[in-house]
Amino acid sequence: MQSVGRDKAQRIVYKALTEHLHSDSDFEDFRDATLESAEELYGKDGTEHQAVDDAMRGVGLDGKWTAPEVKGC
Repeated sequence: MQSVGRDKAQRIVYKALTEHLHSDSDFEDFRDATLESAEELYGKDGTEHQAVDDAMRGVGLDGKWTAPEVKGC
């Protein structure tokens, strides 16, 4: 999210953390929450929404990721 700048990135992540995530949220939930927050703050067609999507895809969160099975968890 470097392309949107620190201020906008902080606003997006803060909104995601405080308004869209819960104690049982996973990485894909974080992806969805940041995309939703970017859309709410800057619009779906804005560069911010695309930057969030690009950043999440860049770290392997493409909307299809599932957590691996871990014995004992």
